[in-house]
Amino acid sequence: MLLNKPLIKLDEIDTELFFQIKQETQCLTPGVWNEDTSRQDSFRCHQDTQAIPLIYGRNLREIVYTRLWKEKWKALLIPSLQNVLNEYYGEGEIIRMCLCKLLPYGKVLEHKDDTEEVLLYTHRIHLPIVTNENIDFIVESDVFNLKEGSLYEFSNQQFHQVKSRSSLDRIHLIFDYLEAEKLEYFRKKHAKSEPVSWPTSYRDHCTGKLIVGES
Repeated sequence: MLLNKPLIKLDEIDTELFFQIKQETQCLTPGVWNEDTSRQDSFRCHQDTQAIPLIYGRNLREIVYTRLWKEKWKALLIPSLQNVLNEYYGEGEIIRMCLCKLLPYGKVLEHKDDTEEVLLYTHRIHLPIVTNENIDFIVESDVFNLKEGSLYEFSNQQFHQVKSRSSLDRIHLIFDYLEAEKLEYFRKKHAKSEPVSWPTSYRDHCTGKLIVGES
């Protein structure tokens, strides 16, 4: 969603709950982090990351809830997240969610989240779980240092990137929230056809020109 400011801090997660979230994250093994490589394989902007999908699905008739979500993360996250999301946005649903690790000294290349129509309307939200002051989250020319335990929505229809100057991993929970009215619209639309999708937009830093058509 295109916002009127690059980044909005929503709320902080309860301290005790955040401690549990961080503990669960630290228990994830390298095998779990490397089990699904589709995100970094599909989008070159994420080549320095690893991701664990929890909720996904391009067609909103068929949202997939992974085993990890059903067995652990749903009970851990939903009571706290749903209250915050309802307060800020009204009724709706989380339609995608993943844990994402940026590797030491890695980058998320500058891009916009415009791979499909539904992303123009979702609220893209980050919960930093493991981070530090040497991680730069950049939206256009604005540079932010996101804090552990706080929820942030950012303007994902503007160009954004991440740069790590750290020897440590950075781990975020990233998810898309769609309000009930729009959710119903896309469910009806997707009932008739496959979701419209298109490649991510990048910017050529040498020329400043927009590049569309590369993954």
